[in-house]
Amino acid sequence: MDRSHKLLRMLVVPIGIAVFSIALCWLLIAEDASLDRAFCTSIAVALVIFLVAACGRIGVALLLVGVLAACVRYAGLLKLRYLHEPLMGPDLRYFLNATTLDVIAHYPGMWHKCAAALVVGVLLVALFWRLEPPRWLARRLWQRVAITVLALLPLAVTAWPQGPFREVYNVGTWDFIAHAKLNPTSAFLTSLSRMRVTIPTYLPAAAAHYDWGPTPMSAPAT
Repeated sequence: MDRSHKLLRMLVVPIGIAVFSIALCWLLIAEDASLDRAFCTSIAVALVIFLVAACGRIGVALLLVGVLAACVRYAGLLKLRYLHEPLMGPDLRYFLNATTLDVIAHYPGMWHKCAAALVVGVLLVALFWRLEPPRWLARRLWQRVAITVLALLPLAVTAWPQGPFREVYNVGTWDFIAHAKLNPTSAFLTSLSRMRVTIPTYLPAAAAHYDWGPTPMSAPAT
């Protein structure tokens, strides 16, 4: 291994820390409430812990979470700029479709920046993966799986709507949009749990016992 390769390998973790810190600060500056800032920080740190346990690479985990955080923030800024609405979890359902691609195609400045950011992010993660050898990976597969599952617990507890950050989730439906404009990233994260609509249960037999009022008169024939 030549000297330059060794130097690059030594810089993987410091660069990952720098990218992670810059991206996280960029997110937190936009958050208005201290609890929401703590929520975003906890999610980011828990995700780093999970990725380190899964792949054994500290620099890669830090860089990947930093890139993801920057992408979420940048996507939120783009939606606010062009559509004047905050980024929400349900937007992920409609992102990769013909309508969205057609909209992006009409804004060259938008897709040029998105493409450049995507290419740079993918190349950096791939480069870091090759430079940094795995650390602390168990030799047996079942041990790796067990460690990865255990490392997933902090992320699951932090993201649980009834967990330590339940106050962040406890925002009324009518106040959620206003809250999202002041706390865009935490609102995006909490909106992921609102992507599925739960329809109230309905008993057809109960309709017979409901007073529907007088039957409307039919319109006279003309």
